[in-house]
Amino acid sequence: MCQLMPKQKRLISIAWKEVEGFIHDWQTNPYLWEKERDIQVELTSRIKAAYKKKKMDTVWGKYTRWVDPAFWEKGQFYNRVCCEPLVYYEYKKGKRDVCRPDIVVWDDIKNPKNPDQDDRSKINSGILWACEIKFFRSWGKEVDDKKDWDLGKLRHLLKQSDGVKYACWLDIKRKRPVPGRRGLTLYKQGRLRKYCVTLPSLAK
Repeated sequence: MCQLMPKQKRLISIAWKEVEGFIHDWQTNPYLWEKERDIQVELTSRIKAAYKKKKMDTVWGKYTRWVDPAFWEKGQFYNRVCCEPLVYYEYKKGKRDVCRPDIVVWDDIKNPKNPDQDDRSKINSGILWACEIKFFRSWGKEVDDKKDWDLGKLRHLLKQSDGVKYACWLDIKRKRPVPGRRGLTLYKQGRLRKYCVTLPSLAK
């Protein structure tokens, strides 16, 4: 089981809350967001705004590599939430590759005054929460999630001891619902949550 500090729990809880709030809004007005990138930007903005209200929207680190020397002494603030950062993972023992999750929430830097800067030699660490989004219009071709690479990369990252703490798979389909169903199914698979979303609206 993943052991979390109180601040980490709050950050992850807020991320889940914003995902579920967005799902409700999308089901109410599914044509407000035309493309997957629109959903990515919307959800990222919501999470950032929620963290900013709690004064938890940035992380601080005293990096020197790839940083202007003017910032070496005082360090620099970085956004806690970002889109598609370069993330390292191990796909089998001794074999590493990179991926770019749609949304990432960074943890606080373990040693901000002397952070580990040799990240290219290691598997990426410090990610609290990562999200992959799939969006299909009513005429779009659907993908079998058992074969989908984006879901596979989340599972790779979750397996690693220094990888992602929690992960979200947000699968949205703008299609007619099965009669009698509410248009939302949530699967909890350990530290991975899979939200499968269709119409209709959940609004009362």
